[in-house]
Amino acid sequence: MNYPFPILAITMLLIGIMAINRKRSNDKQTDLNKSFLERESEANATRRKDISVLAYIKIPDELLNPTDSEFAMLCESELDELRRLSSERLLNLTIYSNTDLKLMYGPQNLDDLSKYDSNFTELELAITSLSKKCIDNNMDSLCIPYLEFAVKYKTTNSQIYVLLANRYAALGQHEKIQSLLDGLNDQDFLMKKTIVDKLTELL
Repeated sequence: MNYPFPILAITMLLIGIMAINRKRSNDKQTDLNKSFLERESEANATRRKDISVLAYIKIPDELLNPTDSEFAMLCESELDELRRLSSERLLNLTIYSNTDLKLMYGPQNLDDLSKYDSNFTELELAITSLSKKCIDNNMDSLCIPYLEFAVKYKTTNSQIYVLLANRYAALGQHEKIQSLLDGLNDQDFLMKKTIVDKLTELL
């Protein structure tokens, strides 16, 4: 039997639905672009704020100059990096976009703020490397204060959370894993769900 009309009608209907959906998607994207451009324009017009009064991160002396000589020798390069960073300004600005930062502090401060945030990322990398060396050399407990320091300043580095939670689990300190999870409640960043899932598995 021949059914040209129903097939044609269905085809035309599908084409119409696709066209409507495409238009809606294009309209939504146009609105998003317009909103972004308006926000960016406002950000670029924001007056410069004084960023010298911000709460910069300070690395404690006990983390820079550990008393355990074996540990200090093992992690010499990472400790040197932390000492270098201790003379720099550090801020964790990971959750903010460049537009956010310009709105908050003015576009003139963006380069400096980006540098301070980059310093914090370098701190995270040094702490991660130091911790892995400790774990590989049966010095697990010595890396805990470094990992806790990064968490204190709301790191978004998933490795740091997992490394610390595993140390807590090995020590039977599951209440501290729960504290890590509780501390994530008021945070919102890309890797949060992955971190929460991994920490929950350790409880």
